[in-house]
Amino acid sequence: MEEIPCVVCNRDSFLSSDPETRATNEAYLESEAVVKELRVVSDTAERGVALVQKYSALRTKNEEQMQFALQVVKEHRKHFPDSKKLTILQGLATSTSTLPATDSDNKN
Repeated sequence: MEEIPCVVCNRDSFLSSDPETRATNEAYLESEAVVKELRVVSDTAERGVALVQKYSALRTKNEEQMQFALQVVKEHRKHFPDSKKLTILQGLATSTSTLPATDSDNKN
């Protein structure tokens, strides 16, 4: 695995200094400049986009089917925003109480 170069190594001496003096502290100013140039990405969003693209390429070329699948996923995430046991149980309770009655439900 390639090692990522440390761009702020040995520049943390300002952490032990008085915050009031950081505006003139060279190590702080250098570190601040580096941090301001860092590109921030949403790994979760990128994974979601990749997943949709992969699914789309494998499963369907029909745009209407794809939009329906995305709506199903969106609705599912309302009920199950994470995979914790409590969330799943609450989501199941909510989703079953909002389903329309079936013939088997009316027989009881």
